[in-house]
Amino acid sequence: MWERINAIITWIYELRFMRAYGRYGWARGYLLAGGIAYSALFAIAGALTIAFTAFSYTLGGNKELQQTLFETVNSSLPGILKLDGSSSGLLDPNDLIIENPINMASIISLLVLLWSAASLMTALRIAILGMYGITYLPRPFVKAKLLDLSGALMIGIGALVTVSLVTVSTQFSEIVLDWMGIPGVVGNYLIYIGTLLIALLVDTGIFMFLFSVMCGAHPPLKDLVRGSLLAGVASSILRILGTTVVSSVSENALLAPFAAIITLLIWVNLLAQVTLVASAYVANPPAPGEPTKSQLEHAEEYPNYVTQTVKRTLEWNFDPMTGVIAPSPTDDQEDLLAPPWSGIKAAWMKRKIAKVEDKVTDAQRELDAARHAYAQAAWDAYSKKSTPTTSDKLAQADPQDVGKRLAREQRDSE
Repeated sequence: MWERINAIITWIYELRFMRAYGRYGWARGYLLAGGIAYSALFAIAGALTIAFTAFSYTLGGNKELQQTLFETVNSSLPGILKLDGSSSGLLDPNDLIIENPINMASIISLLVLLWSAASLMTALRIAILGMYGITYLPRPFVKAKLLDLSGALMIGIGALVTVSLVTVSTQFSEIVLDWMGIPGVVGNYLIYIGTLLIALLVDTGIFMFLFSVMCGAHPPLKDLVRGSLLAGVASSILRILGTTVVSSVSENALLAPFAAIITLLIWVNLLAQVTLVASAYVANPPAPGEPTKSQLEHAEEYPNYVTQTVKRTLEWNFDPMTGVIAPSPTDDQEDLLAPPWSGIKAAWMKRKIAKVEDKVTDAQRELDAARHAYAQAAWDAYSKKSTPTTSDKLAQADPQDVGKRLAREQRDSE
């Protein structure tokens, strides 16, 4: 019976979603989502200011479309805007429109707002890469910032596309439903479902852009579509629940003054968690395993981490970017792993082991130096015996390249 239960538990943990959630946990997704939500408080107002100002100077003459945009933003970020003269909400959308953007003060303000939006997307990019298990991607600073801004721009374009499609489809659907004679209640439900599907498709496209182009990962297309669709569905559910939470919190006399800010914090945090879990789902990682022997063997030492202060720790196998102790290539060997032990005798024996390790390190350095000296002498002798050449290309050949060629020829002959 217990074997069957353990088999079921093992099967559950091997499911793709559980493996993704395990990666999310080990990559500290909760902390990253909290940091993203905190950064969003400083960036959302700037992003909305840029978006509303650009909209007012391009399509602002269409008041119906403008109102639809405000309502869409308010549904995406529940309770952030004051609409229809309501006192609930954090910001008046009209206050976010810069009346004269072509002056030095406005240009500087816009640059600051752009930097805030880019910083938020940078935090999101780093968090998404963490779900993929990628520590670092070599990118020029300017290119990285432009790609981060492209993520913010894609979100803004997505909101505008959603508003436009919803407006057009709603008006067209009303005409079609009236022509087909479908009752108003049923027609309203069909229109509502249609708007949800449009928002889902746009959200899925945005997540595909964030999970691949902006962050620089190269997942298989099948995984990318599945994970982005999962994120789109989850964000749509959050959007619906967010509006419900705002209305319920607003009825609480104690929380009503803070309903918008509380809801915004919670909602952005949940959306960040959805984004990170979905990116881990795209990554499709293996199930988390147990720590290797080489990762545990230094756990009882002082220090038990890599530090410049104690030079012998620099000989451990560790990630040069993060300093995290990495598995050793010799972990597959049958080495003895002793249980935890403390006391005077244990400390004395550990100190003896440390001294021997230092001697081994010194001996390894001497061995490397001797091998290098031997190789250099061998190449000198080889050069003296070689036939002189008049070819500049051969004369400038790197001995290492020649050595690689000789080794390859030797392997081919075998």
